[in-house]
Amino acid sequence: MNVAVVGSREFAPIELVWEFLRDWSGPVTRIISGGARGVDTAAARYARAHGIPLTEIRADWSLGRRAGPLRNREIVAACDLVLAFWDGSSPGTRSTLTFAEAQGKAAWVIPQNGLAYEYLGDASLFSARFPG
Repeated sequence: MNVAVVGSREFAPIELVWEFLRDWSGPVTRIISGGARGVDTAAARYARAHGIPLTEIRADWSLGRRAGPLRNREIVAACDLVLAFWDGSSPGTRSTLTFAEAQGKAAWVIPQNGLAYEYLGDASLFSARFPG
């Protein structure tokens, strides 16, 4: 399964990314991320440390403000599942979740408390189920 791992640049504790990926029950055949600092960097390090193929889709900032949303849409198009480590306010992570909903992709939100919630299309409404 191609898993997009995205999240807020200031997400803490960053160790939660590794812990969650380690404990994830589904097969991860590729990690897709945006190459930004924070969650993206932690996901890339996890992939490299565990021999999981990594695709980093970086924003082309020469395109201006639309670069981030274009990158986020491309990340979602390339994945089967989105794992979003979200502080609840990052607009980039929110847009990635919105793109996942529009493309019919499964998405899970992992807030800073470490509990996982299935994304149901509204940032204020999560299902309190755990993945797997």
